[in-house]
Amino acid sequence: MIEIQGLTIFLIVNRRQPQLSAEAKKGLTRKAQSSLWPSLALLAIFVMVWTLYGVISAAPAAIHNDMAEAYAWGREFQLGYEKHPPFWAWIAGLWFEVFPRTDWAFTLLAVLNAGLGLY
Repeated sequence: MIEIQGLTIFLIVNRRQPQLSAEAKKGLTRKAQSSLWPSLALLAIFVMVWTLYGVISAAPAAIHNDMAEAYAWGREFQLGYEKHPPFWAWIAGLWFEVFPRTDWAFTLLAVLNAGLGLY
């Protein structure tokens, strides 16, 4: 611990970690894999529920402006667009190469993006 003009700085010393046996590593790997499934299931439920909600609640409305803009930009791959970097337009362009150009596909893309951001 170092103190400089009222600020305390803690130094982290790189200590060597104890080596695990092969059996212990296998156990940790299995535990990590088993703890991954609940979070993926929760993510899938989140995406399904909010996609369904978005499709039902926005049925009479037009497509959101941001999604229409991403779709329009994604039709032609460039290294940059008027207002934004290209990544989101590329994602939208690839998405609509696979999925149809319908309201539920727009909503699914938006909710999947939000779900992955929360994950």
